[in-house]
Amino acid sequence: MAETDSIRQLGPADLLPLVRYLNVLTEKYPKALTPKQLSKLSKVSLAAVSKMRDRLFPLCDDKWLASRRRSLLLRNDLDTLLRIGFTFYLDSRLSRFLRSPYAQTFLRKLVLDSHLNLTKLLPYYSVHFDEENALSLVGLGVRVVTEILDQLPKATIRQLDSESLLTTIITQIIQSMDKIWPALSQQLRDPNTLATVLEIRDKFWYLAQDISRLFLPKALEHILASLPDEKTRRDYVSVYVHTANFYLEEFLSQTITKKIREAAVNAQLPWNDSFDKLGSTYIARGVTHQGLPPVLAP
Repeated sequence: MAETDSIRQLGPADLLPLVRYLNVLTEKYPKALTPKQLSKLSKVSLAAVSKMRDRLFPLCDDKWLASRRRSLLLRNDLDTLLRIGFTFYLDSRLSRFLRSPYAQTFLRKLVLDSHLNLTKLLPYYSVHFDEENALSLVGLGVRVVTEILDQLPKATIRQLDSESLLTTIITQIIQSMDKIWPALSQQLRDPNTLATVLEIRDKFWYLAQDISRLFLPKALEHILASLPDEKTRRDYVSVYVHTANFYLEEFLSQTITKKIREAAVNAQLPWNDSFDKLGSTYIARGVTHQGLPPVLAP
């Protein structure tokens, strides 16, 4: 508890002087470093590291600090990651931090845990999506974000006061919004990434259809209860499901697929006309519809 309280007391002003050391610790993660190794890799004296140890130790794993060699290995929890990440942002190095083994390890665990939770909570999710899909999608997102960060104008934000810092953050967010699609287009220059994006598009399409068949009757249960017979209820649900799928298909085809095709053409990647059709790169399998409401049972 005392160590956790110490971390909470460390603010950006306390962590900024540690950037040199944090850079080494994030890049060498999950290897624990002795203070002597850290001083060598940071290209500073051991005395310089010792001066900062009271700020470094609360960010490090107690188990390694208590070891015979008193080694330093960063904690990999959300609170520590956010603090270190914000420190790198203030030092205009956030993209480097996101690419580091430390951040990548945390993101991988977060993605796999989220995938497992979605498998338990969201019907049919595991039928279409596996761990590799989740990791590929988040990996693509990280590459897009880091590319955007690399393109943003460099700002001297170390010395900014709170109000100026907030203004800078908002400005950079607005600038980033305009760069999202160009950055994604850059990633689609790789044929493997293009294939992955098209497959995820198709999987999302099938998943959305399964979910609409499952949840629309529940959302419309008061309307359905007022209808005279089962056939009428089936007809109503069929119309609503068809309508929902129609608009989703229009959105995916006219917005998402169109943008993907433009990016592929600009990158001079081969584009098969079949890619325009949803479901062309992935065929749904294993959907049984067991447990669906009576109005939807085959």
